[in-house]
Amino acid sequence: MDGKIYSFEAVKAAAVTYSNRARVVAEKRGRRIRVELAAPGTGAERELRGGFFNEVLHHVLRLDTARRNKGAVELIVARALLSAQPEIRLSGK
Repeated sequence: MDGKIYSFEAVKAAAVTYSNRARVVAEKRGRRIRVELAAPGTGAERELRGGFFNEVLHHVLRLDTARRNKGAVELIVARALLSAQPEIRLSGK
């Protein structure tokens, strides 16, 4: 896999998602990412591989969306936290 297209973070997230279906080994070698899938007792390696790569694309999109919206999310959380603060009243005494 090309590390410029698929982030290693997305590959690791997909590996966690698929860990109950297959043994997944992912390692980064420079700009390349090597992924090994092994599902015991199944003859559907092609389907497993296709599903895994779809899961990687899902995580690429999810992580990219989270990065692009980081500022908006931080602003919303900050406003929510500020609005939850009790009102401070200063007396004139």
